[in-house]
Amino acid sequence: MVIDTFSPPGAWARDLARRAPAEPTERELQRMVVQLLDVQGYLVAHVPNGIPLGADKITRAKIINAMKKDGLRPGFPDLIVFSRTGGVGVIELKRAGLRGRKAEGLSEDQTQWKEALTRRGINWARLDSVDDLDGILAGWGWK
Repeated sequence: MVIDTFSPPGAWARDLARRAPAEPTERELQRMVVQLLDVQGYLVAHVPNGIPLGADKITRAKIINAMKKDGLRPGFPDLIVFSRTGGVGVIELKRAGLRGRKAEGLSEDQTQWKEALTRRGINWARLDSVDDLDGILAGWGWK
């Protein structure tokens, strides 16, 4: 990139920021993780607790109430993973950049699920980069 004297102040920084690779959204991260797990022979399922509802306020309330009766539980991890040998683990996905915030970006409901699941011996992990996936699986004794 050439910086010239004719550019307004800060123009080069804005140009650089536009060219920098964007961190994946949580949905993009989830799709990459699911694909990697599938390719490696793990069974994986998504729990759609955070789906957007495009209805009016009353209809949304009715849908959410029905979903709660059907088993919707706020804060439950995004993915359930089954190993090739019968192990079970759950993964809470977060977009990059939340690590270091209060409770690593977990809501109170998510923290309660983390504690409840790990007390029962269920593998639990927070993931914000596909680069960490192999380490998580190794930590669970699956690699």
